[in-house]
Amino acid sequence: MMKIGILAALVVAAIFFLRESQDSPIEDTHRVGSTVRLMAGDGHGSATHIGSGYLLTAAHVAENSDDGVMRVKFDDGSITTADVLWYNEAYDVALMRLKKFDGVQVSSVSCRVPTQGETVIARGNPLMFEFTSMVGHVSSGIAKTIGRWRSAVPVDAVVLPGMSGGGLFDSAGSLIAINVGTLTMGPFGALTGVGVVVPASVACELMGPRIAGLL
Repeated sequence: MMKIGILAALVVAAIFFLRESQDSPIEDTHRVGSTVRLMAGDGHGSATHIGSGYLLTAAHVAENSDDGVMRVKFDDGSITTADVLWYNEAYDVALMRLKKFDGVQVSSVSCRVPTQGETVIARGNPLMFEFTSMVGHVSSGIAKTIGRWRSAVPVDAVVLPGMSGGGLFDSAGSLIAINVGTLTMGPFGALTGVGVVVPASVACELMGPRIAGLL
């Protein structure tokens, strides 16, 4: 009888422990990704968080802000705002800063020109889709003037409307360029499927030493 009583007591204790464990709050370690969706009016674009609330994006996305402010959506559905700090139309690069950035992942920036042939991932919010990744390769490792972009590189990764300002990442997960557009050709402007990106080396030069400690 004593053994049965001890066993019953152990079972009751185990049930109590499990119930307490289930009722106890569990620390939420989820962090939203570094790629965000930028919104202003009816338009939208993309950006990458590079640390301390700073967002790298395209100038043609940032210039559509509402009085220098854009709404920012994270991949968990939460929304905040970001201020446009500056943008450079010639190179199509802009820097913004989030109002709130606790729990947002950070992408390291590799201040270089993408290497020809390397596998890359273009991230952003194309058309009606959100937080999408497109895999491709760098078509040329030489940055030069392409259309209206003063210093850019072509890639065979798809860069659709809405992905502008999003990041191009290498196999190590580092940000190596900013998605800015797609090459077009022919009398009807048919899409060629060749994306255009601005190397991170250009963005680093434009940002200067002010936030060099982030990179």
